[in-house]
This record gives sequence, structure tokens and C-alpha cells, in this order.
Amino acid sequence: MIGSSRFSSRFFFTLRPGSKKERCPACNQRTFVPYITTETSEILEGFGICDRLNKCNYANHPNGETVKEFQRSMGRLDYQRIHPQPQPRPHLEPVFVPAAVHAEYQRYAWDSHFIQFLNCCLPFPHTTQQLQNLCNDYALGGIPSDAGKYGGAIVFPFIDEFGRVRSMQAAVYDPLTNKRQAFNWIHKMELERAKPAAWAVNFKRYQDQGGSVISCLFGAHLIRAETETVLVYEAPKTALYMALRYPIPGAVHVATAGQTNLNADRLRCAKGKRIILCPDLSPGSKAFADWADKANRIRMELETVVVVDETLEEIATDEQRNAGWDWADFVSDFDWAEYAQAHQSM
Repeated sequence: MIGSSRFSSRFFFTLRPGSKKERCPACNQRTFVPYITTETSEILEGFGICDRLNKCNYANHPNGETVKEFQRSMGRLDYQRIHPQPQPRPHLEPVFVPAAVHAEYQRYAWDSHFIQFLNCCLPFPHTTQQLQNLCNDYALGGIPSDAGKYGGAIVFPFIDEFGRVRSMQAAVYDPLTNKRQAFNWIHKMELERAKPAAWAVNFKRYQDQGGSVISCLFGAHLIRAETETVLVYEAPKTALYMALRYPIPGAVHVATAGQTNLNADRLRCAKGKRIILCPDLSPGSKAFADWADKANRIRMELETVVVVDETLEEIATDEQRNAGWDWADFVSDFDWAEYAQAHQSM
């Protein structure tokens, strides 16, 4: 989640906490996190960040002049003297998805367009058993194809290092291209029922109080004492593609579920491991620069080896960079049959 509810008297504006999004001024998608005043929570129109940083690239941050102009419009030129001291952030008890709910979705992983595409359409030299192992390892779920709007969706569970399901995301992928078409959170879908389950109601209350829907890495439960390397991608889809194609001994492929979700707290479960950050491509390499900057802070806070993989930046074309390609795109585009044949003859 972008932003924090830990308001500081040093700042007049902060990104709005919580999962609620507005329509982006640039791409018109409901992916925009606006800046709000730290005193009254009023939205600063036009200022904020689009979550689709690699595709939309809209980010407009307030500066000193913005603060002065807002103060003038509100008749509050003495803001710094009267701004109240921030209150301590209350401790929020996390809400977990019940194991029985997760288990029910796991029954339908192979009903998802995502898994069916990997099984039938992706030119990988992998077996059906390896794909089943992937579903088991990441505890993937699905929604039956005849189940309405999200029928055929893959369900990505976010399971922390203690084995607790922190949240679950349902994502619908095109059965012909495996490009994402829509997504939602399972607790939100549950709330649309006539009588939503108590856990979903509690989860919404947790969010409304500032709790994050993404409170751990996708794949965090796979990081164990014997794990040597943790490769971090943006999308769960990319982590799964790479885990299937590159099952490196001693390594785990995980995802942040968004460029802005990378931070030391979510990577704390990987402390002491070798962490390799693999950002998506983006216009002007902004995603790479963002994760490179965060890598420095994470390295110091966790006292852990953190490097940023430069491979995509070195091999990408301008077209691929501007389209925001990631490792999943490169893996899909690769001719593995030709690769295998070439290596067999060596």
C-alpha cells in the first residue's frame, strides 16, 4: 500500500493510507493514490501517484509552493505553528483468511485460465507434474469458470513466513494470451454476498483502520532456514513463471504485487539471505531507479546483501522498455524448443 498513517509534523501532505483508489488524471483507471492534508485529510486535487507506474507513469508530488498555495486558499499561513503533534499509531491486530476458505479455493486451481494456459499453451519444457508442484508450493487457488464475473480466475494467496494467509487476490487472465484482464480481493468479493462471512467484515474493518491488504510477500512462506537466495519480482505471475522455468536450488521466487510495495518490513523474512531485486522495465528506467534506491535503504536496515538485477535493462529494446515488459514476457517470448535443441547438440 502506498502511504502511511504515521503523519509527521514536518509534512503538510501525505499519500492517503488505505486501499481506496481514485481515477488517475492520466490513464483514467481507478489506480490513483491522492495526497491529503495531514491535519484534515482533505484531498489535494491532481497530486498523487498512479499504482500503474510502469504503464501510466503519472506521479505528481506537492512541493513548497504547493503548500503555500494551499495554505493561502485555506487562510492558514500559520500552519507550522498550529499543526498538532502526531498521535501514536494504534496497534492493529491482523486479520487472517481462514484456512478452510483458502482450502476451498485450492480445489479449483486447475479451473483457472492461468494454469490451463501454462499447461497447454506456453512453450515451456515442463511437465504436468511440475506444474502441479508449482500449484502445491504456492498454495494456488482458483474460481470455477462458470462462476460469474471472476469465473476462471487464479487465486494468489499471500501467506506469511508463519503459514498464515494474510489475503487472497483473484485475477482473471485472458485464456489465449495470459494477460491480466481483471482482479479483486477475495474478502471484497465475500462482502458482496447477502450475508458476508465474519472474517471478511473484520478484514474490511482492519483495512478501514489503516491495515494493508498486502502485508507480506507473495511466496513468503517458501523462505526457510536453508534458503540461500530470494529473487523478488513485482507480479505474482512473474514469480510463478520464473519458479516454473528456473527452479534454482536454494532459491525462492517471490513477488511484492506492485512496484510501490517493496520495503524492508515485507523483506524482513528474507533477512540474512541474498536478496536479488528484479524490477519490471519502465519508460526511462524509472522502476529500476526506484528499486535501486530502495535497495540501499533495505540493505542498511536489514544488514543483508541486496542487489538489483540489471539483465532486463541491458537486453531490452526501447519498445519493450516502454511497454513495461517483465521476466514473464521474456520467458514467454523465448523459443525454448530451439534452445533445448541447440544445447543437446553441444
